[in-house]
Amino acid sequence: SLPLPSKRLLGSPNPTDALLRVQLEGKGSVEGRLQVYDQSGRLAVDLVWNGTEMIIPKDQLPRGILWLFLFTDGNMLGAGKVLVD
Repeated sequence: SLPLPSKRLLGSPNPTDALLRVQLEGKGSVEGRLQVYDQSGRLAVDLVWNGTEMIIPKDQLPRGILWLFLFTDGNMLGAGKVLVD
């Protein structure tokens, strides 16, 4: 089983209509990878994360409910969920 993340990833606006802003709960700046999975569990987006937030254009994302995971050094640091219209 995967270890539970220690922080939440907050996606806004939710639902997303143009730009998705993903923020890591808390203030710490981290380096890692943001992975976005669709409802079927398919990896849709895999991006380098550097800092405290990231902006993703809606046209880079599939529609529907997406699961957001932030990994640092192979460990899941944050997780969240967002709806893309």
